[in-house]
Amino acid sequence: MTHHVFAVWDFMSLVKYLQRRITSLDVPWIPRGDPRLRCLINRLVLAKESDPALGVGGNPICGSHFEYYCGAMDEIGTDAHRPRKFLDLVRRQGLDAALYSDLVPLPARYCSETTFGFIREDKPHAVSRGSGPGSGTSDPGDVQALPGRDARQ
Repeated sequence: MTHHVFAVWDFMSLVKYLQRRITSLDVPWIPRGDPRLRCLINRLVLAKESDPALGVGGNPICGSHFEYYCGAMDEIGTDAHRPRKFLDLVRRQGLDAALYSDLVPLPARYCSETTFGFIREDKPHAVSRGSGPGSGTSDPGDVQALPGRDARQ
């Protein structure tokens, strides 16, 4: 879990990059790109960034898969302080300072170096290969079939 939590964060970075490239996040808003791709990426973002769940006492909560993962780490006594401290370091000193700190296990760092290499090179086709069903970090059930398309296709 202490390594995989960084893959969960890494995956969300991939998804947010694709959302920025495929959809319009600008103000004023102007639609762009293929509406089916916008729908796909926005559904994926919704599922990964603000997934509803039941909290303490059965009360509904929303959170990202990263936040839920850190919560699960807390519940079983695994060190969730490192990934949280990592995000704080990203906020304060930037990605590179955080990624090359001793907070990140070496295998997770190698994975993120590849991810952010694709992002920095602005290669959405390479990023999308690492973020879809079969990538190991996405559940095909997270995203329903594209509108107007048979799910079996």
